[in-house]
Amino acid sequence: MKTSNRLADIILYGGPASGKSTQAELLAKTLKAAHMNMGGLLRDELKRGGKVAADINKYMAAGKLVPERITSTLVKLFIKKIPSRRRIVFDGYPRRMLQVRIIEPAITKAHRHTLFVFIDLPAKVAKARIVKRARTQKRPDDAKATVINERINIFRKNSQPILKFYRSSGRLITINGDQTIVAIQRDIARAIK
Repeated sequence: MKTSNRLADIILYGGPASGKSTQAELLAKTLKAAHMNMGGLLRDELKRGGKVAADINKYMAAGKLVPERITSTLVKLFIKKIPSRRRIVFDGYPRRMLQVRIIEPAITKAHRHTLFVFIDLPAKVAKARIVKRARTQKRPDDAKATVINERINIFRKNSQPILKFYRSSGRLITINGDQTIVAIQRDIARAIK
């Protein structure tokens, strides 16, 4: 398995405030990999314009999630356009089991394989980080206990089948998220070698 890890794409996964986006940016830069995050894909599509962009804009303007039929198409196109010799770092996608069922065949079809890196963060630490971030970024709505608890509960519910899937396939790597950015980065680098 060690040999194949060097060319594996990396799915970075974690709950709210786990630092997955920070780690995805750092890892993509270190590996000179393509960085895939859904927000970026949606923004790129909006810049291109056209019917899909109009649909995306309609959902986003209404504060709704962009439907899976659109996001899955964007992810598949992203995977397809990246040469197989270049790695991809997936930032927080997939988030639900339905998305795993979409992304895994697309990865296999592109003759790629993945490692799934789960940044595990205790709920108590996540709550404290979210409250701190809400204060420093002047976003008081994000600090409401009910909002925080709901986000964490949704993550827990959605994460169980995903973690089970990647554990059973032998591709799950769990990283302690309750440490510094540098320590997490170091642990990820060691785990994927």
